[in-house]
Amino acid sequence: QEWIVMIPLALIGGLCGIAFHGFGKLTRWLTRPILDRPVLLAVIGGLVLGGTGMVLPYTLWAGESQMTEMMTIWKTLPLGILFATGIVKLFMIQFCIGTGWRGGNIFPVIFSGVCVGYGIAAMFPGLDPVFCVAVVTAGVAGAVMRKPLAVVMLLIMCFPVDAIVPMCAGAFVATMLPVPKAFMMID
Repeated sequence: QEWIVMIPLALIGGLCGIAFHGFGKLTRWLTRPILDRPVLLAVIGGLVLGGTGMVLPYTLWAGESQMTEMMTIWKTLPLGILFATGIVKLFMIQFCIGTGWRGGNIFPVIFSGVCVGYGIAAMFPGLDPVFCVAVVTAGVAGAVMRKPLAVVMLLIMCFPVDAIVPMCAGAFVATMLPVPKAFMMID
């Protein structure tokens, strides 16, 4: 049953990854008027992060520690919270970096994919949650990183070995999705 939905799951993950690129462009547009004021940018970034964290607490951290917790509590979270956490986390990665905060995007992107994958598993209880999370996470990371083999090599540390084929499908399908020119960071 999972193999039938593998490509749609990869596309969902890929679309989330494409949204990540759009969030970067949106952040650049929002911060352009005050780019020459780094302290103000950082304060705004901190206020937005803190406010977002009050509503969606899992958007506050990179996600590597929270993934373990998410594996045990995802069934207790409302469907909307899982999806919102995944999508808003993608925005917050771009917004925090765009306002001068430091950090990377690999683990936060993976965590976003995990949240969206669990959201899909919660929406369709007949699907294997690990399968959903593996494909969607590979799709998100594939669309963000644009290097499917690197994505699979990275995610093999996070998922069981039997998830390699679904992760390959997710990463390769998502990488084939074009990033719209409007989302490109070129000014």
